[in-house]
Amino acid sequence: MLDEYGRLLQAVAFHILRSHHDAEEVVIDTMVTGWQRIDTLRDPAALRPWLLRISVRHALARRRRSGPAHEVLAETQPTTAGLDPDRIALGEALDALPPRMRACRRSTTTPA
Repeated sequence: MLDEYGRLLQAVAFHILRSHHDAEEVVIDTMVTGWQRIDTLRDPAALRPWLLRISVRHALARRRRSGPAHEVLAETQPTTAGLDPDRIALGEALDALPPRMRACRRSTTTPA
């Protein structure tokens, strides 16, 4: 599971937490929870969204526990050199969103 979904889970957690270290911890927590609760997964084809939901819940819980948003040090912020301006703008827009909005959910219904 980790080989297949680890990077995706970490990316989702990072978008919520804005910390690589915390995102890595969320991946570990997600894998442990997934392992412990795999018997509750009704449809094996739904493993990916199931793990993503677990990851989002762990990331949001970690965010709530951490209290007020902590300041990111300048040297830990990613460099924007050589990146597409649209990607930079998107990243800045995501940073401005509250954590719950960064953890967007897909609707189970499809638009008509």
